[in-house]
Amino acid sequence: MELYVGVDVGATYIRIGVVDGKGEVIYRVKHTYPLNANEYTVSSLIISFYKEVTNKYGKIQGLGIGAIGPLDLGSGNIVNTPNAPVKNHILAKPIVNSLKIPVYLVNDAVASAWGEYIFFYRKNIENLVYITISSGIGGGAIVDSNLLIGKDGNAHEIGHIVVDYTGQYRCGCGGLGHWEGIASGSRIVSNFNRFIHGKKVPKQMADRYKIKMPEEIFKLYRENDPIALEFIDNVILRSCTAGIASVANVYDPEIIVVGGSVATSNWDIFKKYIDDNIDKYLIVGRPKIEKTHFGDNVGVVGAAALAVETPVKVKKYSELYMRRYL
Repeated sequence: MELYVGVDVGATYIRIGVVDGKGEVIYRVKHTYPLNANEYTVSSLIISFYKEVTNKYGKIQGLGIGAIGPLDLGSGNIVNTPNAPVKNHILAKPIVNSLKIPVYLVNDAVASAWGEYIFFYRKNIENLVYITISSGIGGGAIVDSNLLIGKDGNAHEIGHIVVDYTGQYRCGCGGLGHWEGIASGSRIVSNFNRFIHGKKVPKQMADRYKIKMPEEIFKLYRENDPIALEFIDNVILRSCTAGIASVANVYDPEIIVVGGSVATSNWDIFKKYIDDNIDKYLIVGRPKIEKTHFGDNVGVVGAAALAVETPVKVKKYSELYMRRYL
C-alpha cells in the first residue's frame, strides 16, 4: 500500500497525517501552536512526524503541505499571515535539508480543492471551487481540470473579496469590508460584540450575551434569540452568500465544496440560507453547493493528494526547492 504524508497548516491547528492512495487517513496528529512558537516550529513538527511514520510504516511516497497564506512559493514560505500566532513560517528549506525529499506546497484551501477533485469528483467534474470558512476564509479553484496557483501561489485569496462598503469591518490584513473580516471564526465574536452595543439589552439579560466563541452565537440563533437571528442572518450569512456567489461568478464552477468548522458545524443553517438567497447575486448558472466529504481531515487529505498526483506548477516549485536547498 502506497502511503503519503499530508500537512494542513492552519491559523489555529497544525494537522499532519498519513494518507493512502485512495484518500483514507491512516494516522493523524493535531497540534496547537506552543507559546514559544517561531518561524521554524511548523517545519520541525513536520520533520519529526515524517521520521516517526517512516520508522512505523516504512517508505513514504511523498509529502504535501497545504498552508495558510499568503505564500511565497518561490522560497517555500508563509509570509505575514494575518490570523496565526506566528506571522512568518520557513517551510521548504529545513524540510528539504533534513529529509532530502521533494516538498509540494500550496495554500491550504487550494490543497483541499485538489483533494476533493482527485479523490471524489474527477470522474464527473472539471470545474470545482473549495471554500473554507474557519478561523479565516480561503478558497481553491480548479478550472477545466487545471488547479489555479498564481505567480506567487496566491490566486485564490477569496476571503479578501469586498462584500461590505460601510467601512465598519476591518480584516486582520488591515483591509476594509473583506469577507474574512466579517464572517471568519477569528472575527465573528468581536463583530457580534460591536453589533450588540447598538441594541437595547435589558440588564437582566446582559450575561446571555457575554460571548466568547462563535458557536455560542449559533446556539442563540437556534434558540431563536432575536439579536442572534438578526446578526447571523444579516451579517454572517448575507456576507457568506454574497462571497460564495462572487466566487461562482468569477470561476463558473459546476460545484462549490464548503469546509471549515464555522460552516460545517452549522451546515443546516448555512445551506438553507445560501440555497434561499444565492440566486439574487448570480449571473452564471447556479452551481451545486455541498459540504466537504472529508470533514476535519480535508486539509490533510488535500495536501497528500498533491503528492499522489502533482499539478505541473506545484512540481515546478518542488524541483526549485530541491535545487536550491539540497
